[in-house]
Amino acid sequence: MSKWAVPQSVSPLDLAFGGNMGKLLPPMRDIPADFHSFNNPWVRCVGTWFTVGLANPVFYPKPGIDRRDAMGHMKAILMSFEPKHEHKSAGCAYLMSLWFEKVEWDGGSVNGVDLKPTQPPQDQTPLDSQDTGAAQGGRE
Repeated sequence: MSKWAVPQSVSPLDLAFGGNMGKLLPPMRDIPADFHSFNNPWVRCVGTWFTVGLANPVFYPKPGIDRRDAMGHMKAILMSFEPKHEHKSAGCAYLMSLWFEKVEWDGGSVNGVDLKPTQPPQDQTPLDSQDTGAAQGGRE
């Protein structure tokens, strides 16, 4: 199993200031090349989340993935002062693709059949704005 197959739980301090990037963020050399381009839909999703936020997002985790751990893990990366924004964006997009089947929000989706958000799975509710909006105003 890959080191990146399962998200790590992060502390409130990690969420506020970013966590240990050596433990949370894959090195650039380990991130597939297609995640280094804004043409990748996962990269566009992370870019939208980071810059303006996702309106009414629904994240559909893959089996065995704790959605809150995954969101916290990615949020800690985006809030970190290190490394460069391009690395954080590529890394979060790659991790998001490993941990989620799809992500839908008002006006967009990644790996969704249509662009309209659907109802969340029965056992999950959409994350609130505190969970998804914290990446806004992240640091580069």
